[in-house]
Amino acid sequence: MCPLCFQDQETVEHSLLLCPWTRPIWFESQVQCTPTTHTVTSFGNWFLSKRDNMRNAMDGAFCNAASTGATTAAFRDSNGRVLLTTATKVKAISTLTVKVLSIRQALIATKNLNVQNLIIETDNQQLRQALKSIARIAEILPILDDIRKLIQH
Repeated sequence: MCPLCFQDQETVEHSLLLCPWTRPIWFESQVQCTPTTHTVTSFGNWFLSKRDNMRNAMDGAFCNAASTGATTAAFRDSNGRVLLTTATKVKAISTLTVKVLSIRQALIATKNLNVQNLIIETDNQQLRQALKSIARIAEILPILDDIRKLIQH
């Protein structure tokens, strides 16, 4: 039973899209839609219908004293509407490491969502150059290798 409305079974679709407590969030968001049982058969199908030509803006923040960081990613459709956001706490050694982990996390999410066309946005010049070339930055080399493999497949 849904712990918010106590009206329906707690499923992914109900919790994220159909619950009377969460439906207004979608209408008030940049997506501006009102999911119903007629338009939502599964969260995956609903999300996939929104995914053509997605853009992904990601970023990361690093706390040197704690050797931790946080990554964020926002997936937007071709009209700029936010469809999905993620945030993850990570162990890291630098800001650059956190930023490259945020790109890796976003690419994994992209693969899992079966997104065909994705534009990646980052404000980090060093990382942008490393991704465009075969630059070998020792600090992030294994993660860069993962990113290149994710992009190729």
